[in-house]
Amino acid sequence: MEALKKLIQHKKISGKADIDQQTIFFIFNKVIQSELGNVGRQKIKPDYFSAKSKTIFVKSESSNWLGELWINKGRILERINKELNQPLVRDIKNK
Repeated sequence: MEALKKLIQHKKISGKADIDQQTIFFIFNKVIQSELGNVGRQKIKPDYFSAKSKTIFVKSESSNWLGELWINKGRILERINKELNQPLVRDIKNK
């Protein structure tokens, strides 16, 4: 029984779950709607998530909305990672 206890103590169990692109996009849209409103959510669309660089690439209908995104990027990233319960997104870029 002692050996089993040591094995359990040494075994590292990761609490991180694999989060797919659709989940990240759902959280992104939720945060954008909260921060920039319904119009912001319609004008800024997530296009691709790079797990390697931890970046969300977005498309926008106008540069004005990209400016709004850039101004609020720090707060948006903080809220996305808070919703995901882990620092999974590091940057948001225009595609």
